[in-house]
Amino acid sequence: MNVDDCCAVCAEPLEWTGVSICGHKETCSKCVARWRFVLKDTRCMVCKTEQPRILFTRFMGDFTTRLTAEQYDDLKRRADNGEVNYIAAIEGYFNDPNHYQQIK
Repeated sequence: MNVDDCCAVCAEPLEWTGVSICGHKETCSKCVARWRFVLKDTRCMVCKTEQPRILFTRFMGDFTTRLTAEQYDDLKRRADNGEVNYIAAIEGYFNDPNHYQQIK
């Protein structure tokens, strides 16, 4: 296993990640959710820029889903329409219903 395929925080293999407009995908969804829920910190864990919304998605290396600023702005509408799931406490959106249930 390549070190790039492991979470930068807990070192577990990356299966799911939380990615925002900055594009960093090096931390697993569990670490990102804990960071946001426990510490109430909505900054990227890598570059420390404020990330008000985050998409939790499957980690696929360079093929990991990334959204444009407009697509991040559209996440609330998509959640309202049932296209993605949402957890308000972490401002997190999920494009996989099973992973949403795991984190919830």
